[in-house]
Amino acid sequence: GGLEGNIFDVEGLPTHVIKIINDDKLTQLQKKDIYEHLKWLKDLGSRNKNIRQCMTVPKALLDDYLGYIMIKASEHESLKKYITVPEELEQFDDWYVKHYTFKKRYQIICNLFSSLREIHLAGLIFTDLSPNNIMVHNKQNQIVFIDTDNTRRRSDLYHGVLGTPGYMAPEVYRKPDEELAQKNKIGIDVLSKNGRLSSETDIFSAAIIAFQILTLQHPFIGDLNLCGVRAYD
Repeated sequence: GGLEGNIFDVEGLPTHVIKIINDDKLTQLQKKDIYEHLKWLKDLGSRNKNIRQCMTVPKALLDDYLGYIMIKASEHESLKKYITVPEELEQFDDWYVKHYTFKKRYQIICNLFSSLREIHLAGLIFTDLSPNNIMVHNKQNQIVFIDTDNTRRRSDLYHGVLGTPGYMAPEVYRKPDEELAQKNKIGIDVLSKNGRLSSETDIFSAAIIAFQILTLQHPFIGDLNLCGVRAYD
């Protein structure tokens, strides 16, 4: 389960899963736009082998629901396991050496940027890169990006701020111009908060993730700064 949709196993087909998108609050136009976007992702995956290998794409769209079927990353585990130290851990060194050595972490980072490069070479922007959307092969350290519904072409228009707090580049969010709103006597909520998405904003997110993989710390969230507030607040 999640905010955007729910994932289901497929009876009789253990290598695949189904994602059904929550569309209760969507207009018919929004549903149509999402369907067309999913269809584009499906066609893209069928044409581009490299894209199929580094990110999940629809294998087929559903008829009765707004959703799709995709291959299950059964031999992968969430990247979050590599950056989250278990609370009940007694010996950090044993945990780090046994499961997540520096060599493995370095390989994951290399594969992360290699997979991201394939996406950018295809003219795409992932838009919402975070540890929640990255799976790691448990032996070969290959990377697969999941939750690819927000992936966009560089030329695409988009509505709303796409990204995960703590991983978005500063230019993704634009603070509405209060002076402009007052001058034109309009509500501040009417003004767009959309910033600028690019391959560079993806790289910014990937750099934060790489920092976390190596240090187990977020570069912008930590001890109190001199002003007495957390750095990312």
